[in-house]
Amino acid sequence: MLSNAENLLVFVFYGFTALQVEQEQACHIDCFSESRVV
Repeated sequence: MLSNAENLLVFVFYGFTALQVEQEQACHIDCFSESRVV
């Protein structure tokens, strides 16, 4: 069983990874929209 510190570390790691994925998807959408406008 994981300790509280390990649970927190895993939570932060997955949360940070999910945040990066969302930012990358948003960037791709923005770049795609800009390229379409041009």
